[in-house]
Amino acid sequence: MKKAVITILGTIGGRFNQETKQFEFVKNTSKSKYESKIIHLEKDMYVNTLPLLIDSFKDYKIVPIYTKEALDIQKQVLEHLENKKDFLYIFENGYEIKDENDFDEIFALFEEIFKKYDRFVIDVTHGFRHLPLLLLIELLIKNFQDTSKIENILFAKEIIKPSQDNNFSGHYEIIDLKDYLDLANVAFVLETFAKNYTLASHIKLENRFKKLEEALKNFAEDILVLNTKHLFENSANELIKELKNLLNDKKNISIKNQIENLTIHLSEVFKYKDMQKFYTYYKLAENLKNKGYLLNSLALLYESVRLFLEFYLKSKYPKIMEKVRNYYEDDDYKVGDFCMNKVFNAYNKERIEKNKEEVINKIKLSFDDYKKLIELLHPFRKKIFCKFVGYKLPLFVCIGKARNNFAHAKEDNNYEKIQAEINNLFNKYSNIIEKYKGKL
Repeated sequence: MKKAVITILGTIGGRFNQETKQFEFVKNTSKSKYESKIIHLEKDMYVNTLPLLIDSFKDYKIVPIYTKEALDIQKQVLEHLENKKDFLYIFENGYEIKDENDFDEIFALFEEIFKKYDRFVIDVTHGFRHLPLLLLIELLIKNFQDTSKIENILFAKEIIKPSQDNNFSGHYEIIDLKDYLDLANVAFVLETFAKNYTLASHIKLENRFKKLEEALKNFAEDILVLNTKHLFENSANELIKELKNLLNDKKNISIKNQIENLTIHLSEVFKYKDMQKFYTYYKLAENLKNKGYLLNSLALLYESVRLFLEFYLKSKYPKIMEKVRNYYEDDDYKVGDFCMNKVFNAYNKERIEKNKEEVINKIKLSFDDYKKLIELLHPFRKKIFCKFVGYKLPLFVCIGKARNNFAHAKEDNNYEKIQAEINNLFNKYSNIIEKYKGKL
């Protein structure tokens, strides 16, 4: 495995002598104190981070990036101030920036380096101010693609500024900016998730975010297959828990607002688990519709219709519906099918007669009880023009037709047109159920 330490070299106060035509150190160049919790330092006093990196990363190839001016200064650092003449060869591994204002060439140089090695430690302490910034932008892109290649991003955090008062000997702490780069990945993943409930699988999160990644994955899978029971009882709560754990870590302060907003959103959308199931399904369907999942939203809306029918029948005839639910062994789908097909759609003698034997002999309902259920739903059978079939149907039936028709690919499917028609169905359905959402 090829491992490299990339460092952008600076001039550390050097100046060009017009008479000798060479770069020289300023009069009071001296060593500063360095400390670090993330890397081992052989000593604590260095002129700058280049000799520090040589001491700390002996199994890595040191790859300096420099201008001609910085190269001249840093050679003097190693040869005359740090007694590291034997390490002048590292500049043969390096890359010269001929024009520090040619950003395209600089990014091309970075790309060449990243292709050459498998693992990286990056030092962005020195160099021209914009060069470390450009490198950080490149690292941001690279970290989206593969988080495993970048080990550390080193930066010398100034504790005491070098000055005449302390004989130009400053005090620095070597810190790792990699955590902040990883936060950029988390921010991107959370933003993608907030928009469409999907996990950006091409971006891998670091180990400390693995529980969050798993929670996002489980939630996304439950949404895609409409596993509503597990979604409400497990994956939504687990995801909210992991988001709250992130809030407790001060390292995540830069994405605090993003985490809070997503936590609030999930808590509000999934609080409906304590309400009637028909309203739970409706709100989730509406949420998916707003995120562009039109087919999934129609599937949930139709399930909401079936659950609403059961709720309405049960509110008037609880004992009759108890027999139905017992017969179907508390299977929501089968009970919903009974309410929709055996009751709501039984609006003529022919259909009633077709269901009569099963209802009386199997479910053990009296014919009078069966007719009571049918008659109770009559107010909801008012017909509207259903654009998905081109003729009038009851709203609840139209929703089912919309789900079935939209599930098939059609050459004339137009997103905006279909979205408008689906919005119309949602609005009409909402007008019916809103007054029942808080009732037992």
